[in-house]
Amino acid sequence: MADPSLADLSTAEWAILAPGLCIVIAVSAWLSVIDWREHRLPNRIVGPLAAGVAAWIVVLGLATNDFGRSLSALGWGFTGFAVFFVLHLVAGLGMGDVKYAWPVCATLGWFGWDSLRVALFGLVIAGGIVGLIVSLQGKGRNHRVAYGPCMALGLTCGIVSGLLV
Repeated sequence: MADPSLADLSTAEWAILAPGLCIVIAVSAWLSVIDWREHRLPNRIVGPLAAGVAAWIVVLGLATNDFGRSLSALGWGFTGFAVFFVLHLVAGLGMGDVKYAWPVCATLGWFGWDSLRVALFGLVIAGGIVGLIVSLQGKGRNHRVAYGPCMALGLTCGIVSGLLV
């Protein structure tokens, strides 16, 4: 079953969706700057972002009378967290990235699988470009790469895709 079109949202529903998206994107940009400079995604920012996204998604479900969509979005958040946790265990992905995956995937989960797929594609392309640059610079395999900015870029691509559908 397809998610209801965003064109069907009322003004009141848009008044909940739009500011939440702006906050998620702004905080993601802030996290990207921190990760780029310090190679970490601080819990003091990621934790409140995750809590805020969870509350926002529940409010969206209540406002749109589509709590099933909210549960699906929250489920996508947990799925993203689980996948990134496995990548942490087998590929050395940082725990900050793992924790950040929850609000990213939950936000995208509101828009559905197509937005998640677009975000994943953007994330992989951005990560590949960064990896190629690091490789061309002659840095070894143990060089740490800030993956938060790639995740934020994927998030933004997914949101734009979700808004355009």
